[in-house]
Amino acid sequence: MVEAIGLSMAADAESARWLVRVIVSLLTVPGADEAEERRLVERFVLPVVVASRTS
Repeated sequence: MVEAIGLSMAADAESARWLVRVIVSLLTVPGADEAEERRLVERFVLPVVVASRTS
């Protein structure tokens, strides 16, 4: 299930699993405020999603 969710955002199974782990981690231990959370997602999650769409 985790891999299937991730594969909708990443190109390969290993990247998909990693991406879902990061997202779950951000959800369970969120940033101090909305601005920090946005920065974390933009810096660490978005590049992986964008890269997988262009490759």
